[in-house]
Amino acid sequence: MIFALVAAFLGWLFDPFQLSAARLPDVGDITSIEARTFQSMDDDGRMKPFSVSKAHWGSVIKSLQPANFDYSPAKWIMIGELIIARKSGGPLKVYLFSVSADIGSFAVGKSWADRAYYRGGDSKDLETALQKALEDTKSSL
Repeated sequence: MIFALVAAFLGWLFDPFQLSAARLPDVGDITSIEARTFQSMDDDGRMKPFSVSKAHWGSVIKSLQPANFDYSPAKWIMIGELIIARKSGGPLKVYLFSVSADIGSFAVGKSWADRAYYRGGDSKDLETALQKALEDTKSSL
């Protein structure tokens, strides 16, 4: 009985879902990324979706890492979201938040209801990667 409790606790403690951003897909598993950010707002103040070209997938994913599970997230301000289509499964949503100038914060899940919160990555790098992706989208129109 004690062994089962210890094993369950250690399994929970070392669960990569809780301790890292392992739920983010590898770039090779991605088929598309759609983004909506404060950078893509229209005249009515709504975040317009734009497609992130394959050339920017690596920099977007890299800017969210390394990250650790946040056991007690605060009420963060949402600054955007990514919808990542994957070869190995359905779409994955990444909700982007602002908590400080440098350290990133985001939630990952198949939907809002099953999201898990993380802190880490680099907010400035993410902003730069998404701005470049948005500029590329605008220049190709």
